[in-house]
Amino acid sequence: MTVSPPCHQAGLIGIGGGQTAESEHLATRGRFIHRKHLGPGTAAANGAAERCNTAATAAGVEHRIRHLPRLCGSHLRIPTSLKKPRDDTSGGHKPADVLLKERLGPQAYALEQICAAQAADRDWGRYNRTLLGRRIFFAANLYTNQPVLSDWMLQLLKAVDFLGPRNVGISIYENGSHDRTKELLRVLDEVLTAYGLAHSVVTDAEEKPKNVHRIEYLAKVRNRALQPLIREAGVATYDRILFLNDIYFCEHDIIELLHQSLLNEADIACGMDYKTADRNRRTVDFYDTWVFRDRGGNPWGSFAPSSMRELQSGKPLQVGCCWNGAAALSPIPFIAHDVRFRRSRDGVVGCPVDRECSASECSLLCKDFARNGFHRVLAVPSMRVAYDLGTYQLLPKPPPREALAAMDRPIEWQPLSRETLCWGIVRPGSERTAKDCPQVWECLMDDRSAHRRSGLQCRDLPPAWHDVTKAAAEESKGGDDKR
Repeated sequence: MTVSPPCHQAGLIGIGGGQTAESEHLATRGRFIHRKHLGPGTAAANGAAERCNTAATAAGVEHRIRHLPRLCGSHLRIPTSLKKPRDDTSGGHKPADVLLKERLGPQAYALEQICAAQAADRDWGRYNRTLLGRRIFFAANLYTNQPVLSDWMLQLLKAVDFLGPRNVGISIYENGSHDRTKELLRVLDEVLTAYGLAHSVVTDAEEKPKNVHRIEYLAKVRNRALQPLIREAGVATYDRILFLNDIYFCEHDIIELLHQSLLNEADIACGMDYKTADRNRRTVDFYDTWVFRDRGGNPWGSFAPSSMRELQSGKPLQVGCCWNGAAALSPIPFIAHDVRFRRSRDGVVGCPVDRECSASECSLLCKDFARNGFHRVLAVPSMRVAYDLGTYQLLPKPPPREALAAMDRPIEWQPLSRETLCWGIVRPGSERTAKDCPQVWECLMDDRSAHRRSGLQCRDLPPAWHDVTKAAAEESKGGDDKR
């Protein structure tokens, strides 16, 4: 997808000598060049950059929601490699994670040593194929997350530094926290501003309501996190949205997820999230059983044997739906088809079989993606995350670099089932997690769960968006050849 930030048309992004930012980014990972003169290096160009920076400051800093236009200003930090390790002293500029540590002061980052040890065995050059020059929009909702937040922010900023600030946007929406979450997010906001990265960090005093339907509430706050992306759709484009829960993860976890998402052209790609099953026996269980479905629409615990074999192999596999703590999403359904997070239609009370099942907002997102032709959903078992530190420490080590490299053959996408098993929540309560409807098989295209008893067949899904666009491109190319 093309990049058109506000300053692009002014000629402020070019690199002297005809070298592109992307080619410099490939050269020597982690070092930054301080260039006061961009493009042709003229005084006019520098003046335009300063005006752009001033306008950005006036427009953004005084608002509670700060969304700084990307790449404005005459002091542009250009990432010069995707190769570790980095030289933090090049040009006198500090990476964002270093800035964060300086502002937070001395404290323990529980995951830092674990992540560093795992990253040392990672072939970072492997990601050049998919991530070079790609633009990623990070989104998150946070609520009373102080225990995880320091590590969460640090690993996020390491990933941002790897991808390059010009290639990243961040949107975080928090509300109603009762610990130091707001305070820590204000520090993150300062770091992102100093780093010159487009971002929106909103800390809202609004409390989580008690009597609203849980899924209605979660859909609302997830959509709040996406607002900057929707608002800037005509200005800045992104290749993927990476939605992160309040999870423990390492930088390489989310880089691997993005890599597999782009390599396989997945519309939705997820890792695997875990909880501790037995602390004495040091065992873990899979967490997001409500949303995860195999290609046949079966829930966790009832996966088809073929899906379980693929999952146990550790290789990426096609599934029907997932979220699993972190999801890489195509932005196209949100921008071109107005897809949003939502609760079931009509706000159904009770469990009628002729209405849409009251599923998770993430399950409904999978359904709405599929209805618009975006039904390539990928699970990446090598990307493992957890919701508490103890569980993350129990997770097996990631596969070695040779095993990861062997996973870089794109999967063969198969037709998706026309139905999925749903287990709904209908009673109100923002903290309610107990399912209060019986499990039903539901058609993806027309919200019917009584089709099996009535003998009706579910309608087919539309052709995959990727196949349609590829066919159109080939037809266009064929037309050119004829002329």
